[in-house]
Amino acid sequence: MKVPKWLYCSALPLKDRTAIEITSEVKRHSDAFMHENGQLKAWQPQQNLLINIDGYSRKLPPIYCEKLQQSIMRNLKCKHQYMFVGYLVPTIIFLINFLFLGFKIDAIEWSFIFLLMSILYAVEYYCGLNTIRGIKERALFFNWFYNSSLVGKSLLICTLFGIAIGVTQLLLFQYLGNEDEVFKVFGVMYDDLRQHQYWRLITGPLLHYSILHYLNNFLMLSMIGTLCLSLIGYKSVLVFFSGNAIGAYFQFTLGLQHLNNCGGISFGVYSLFGFILGFNFFIRKILPKGFFLSLLVIVLIGFLFSELLIINSASVGHVVGFFFGVFSNLFLFRSAK
Repeated sequence: MKVPKWLYCSALPLKDRTAIEITSEVKRHSDAFMHENGQLKAWQPQQNLLINIDGYSRKLPPIYCEKLQQSIMRNLKCKHQYMFVGYLVPTIIFLINFLFLGFKIDAIEWSFIFLLMSILYAVEYYCGLNTIRGIKERALFFNWFYNSSLVGKSLLICTLFGIAIGVTQLLLFQYLGNEDEVFKVFGVMYDDLRQHQYWRLITGPLLHYSILHYLNNFLMLSMIGTLCLSLIGYKSVLVFFSGNAIGAYFQFTLGLQHLNNCGGISFGVYSLFGFILGFNFFIRKILPKGFFLSLLVIVLIGFLFSELLIINSASVGHVVGFFFGVFSNLFLFRSAK
């Protein structure tokens, strides 16, 4: 079985004199040292901090120092408990509004969102960060993510693509005169699909209804697209465009019909979420401990946010896109181990 790219120790730099040095004397007074050194006191696995530790030839995250491990774990537990309670409080407040004060719609919607955020921090800690091994994996993963040239190239590709579709739609708007004309000519218009203009399933999802719609999808693509390209490779591009088209088609066939169109790259974005989760589950582990469940909760948050808080959300296309991404692993990586 292949080792995930972020677990290669050779990617870590050799020791140098500029890094924080953890000596035997420091190890005997770890709590006092952490109190004096703000970087270590506030250290979390997602921080790009490496230190020199006795017995190792390379710089490592602070969790590799045995005498600092218990202090780090206590700090992480406190931070996640604080965030868990912090999101649980508004959940309870909105539920009270829903049950006793008559705010029947908005209150219950927001309570679900805050509840899932609270669950996210619980999952993060209890499934990924409550063991030394889990913290080590998460630290190595983020160190790779911040420093790998492959991640940088993947982020650049996703960013340039996101900018390109935004600029293209803006130019089309200027050329055709208004947004409605852009959608009529290139969008996923249901009447035109009934006339077998299936090429619209390729161009239509690249169009967005508003700047907020575009920015939300752009940011999500920058995150999940970068992860997929870096960890799985360029088959992610095929899954993205296929998921975009398939999600739009099923939104056309099974979704609400009164708007007569749909748009946005969220179909492809959900496909990429399903793709990386399916790869981690069916093919081989490429995510650090607990990260699989954290991504799954993020998908649920995104789905509920769009379903409950955005009018006329393309829910059918989102669900189909996600499951297409999950099961695409079964035919794209039949022989993978």
